[in-house]
Amino acid sequence: MNRDRSQNQDMQAALRNVLRILDDWGATSDEVCRILSVAREDFDNWRVCPPQTVGSDVVERIVLIESISNRLNVLFPLNHARWPKLPNDAPVFGGVAPMSVLATGHVADMRRVERWLAGWMH
Repeated sequence: MNRDRSQNQDMQAALRNVLRILDDWGATSDEVCRILSVAREDFDNWRVCPPQTVGSDVVERIVLIESISNRLNVLFPLNHARWPKLPNDAPVFGGVAPMSVLATGHVADMRRVERWLAGWMH
């Protein structure tokens, strides 16, 4: 029982962290809903009281956003929060801001962004 409570608290903390990250990046509410693949009503509720559990799809999205954020903090320590909204000519972005790619709502696009950033770290 304590393990379940701890896991639920961990999930709530991770979700709060991702909502803070997306807010720092300047994501609109609509972008956040697409990135996390949640309905607007759920998003509004989550901002007040994050759920104790979420589906595996949302967990994967949370992990990807946290990974992207960590990589940005290493690669661009002074501009990490601005980077997602800046136009980018790299082929993975095609001249649009990374936020536009993330906000397609497709996990595959989020993975592409994460892998692209990972490539810059090697």
